[in-house]
Amino acid sequence: MGVIFSREGMERRNKALQEEVTRGQFFEVKELDKTGGKIFEADIDLIPSAEAITFPDITCTTLDGSEVSTHDVLGGKVTLVTVSLREFARPMVNTWTTHFHSKVGSNPHAQIVPLAFMEGYVYKLFKGLLMSGMKKNYTEEQKKGALVAFQSSEDFRRTFDMRNRLVGYAFLVDQNRKVRWRGVGYALIHEGKALTDCANKLLTVR
Repeated sequence: MGVIFSREGMERRNKALQEEVTRGQFFEVKELDKTGGKIFEADIDLIPSAEAITFPDITCTTLDGSEVSTHDVLGGKVTLVTVSLREFARPMVNTWTTHFHSKVGSNPHAQIVPLAFMEGYVYKLFKGLLMSGMKKNYTEEQKKGALVAFQSSEDFRRTFDMRNRLVGYAFLVDQNRKVRWRGVGYALIHEGKALTDCANKLLTVR
């Protein structure tokens, strides 16, 4: 048997992988402690459409168990997509939801989509139980658009340079599914205003 497939080789690779994961977690905790989750300042204005990244098409599950794609959900509306990679981040994303709902939520052309990633096979095994628990923790407004992705977030995180999985992220997506604004951590007052101002700008273009 070649070295690549030997027990010793597998043990070395597993050990290296575990060390990499541990280093990543250490960095995330250290950065969170240092910044309080504000690892970058939110945008103050819209990202030009020509420079904006299209939101990735991800197969997700709604809280009632239906399977949908983000491509179908996001088209045609101005959407606040909040992303939490760990349960710890949910209080952070809720602050963005509060700002958006209070100023823009009544507009029929706007919507809120909380997106949570559940990574690992074990989550799929307890999918029903997890969804039931999430229903209890979400507000009625959040339940309407909540999506859960039972898959790795690695490609998604790489696309948007989301280096810390412990913080919450907010993305403002236009009617053409392009990400036109982003924020992170807890929403500061001026950042919440920037979010709603940008959303209203997009809502005037239909």
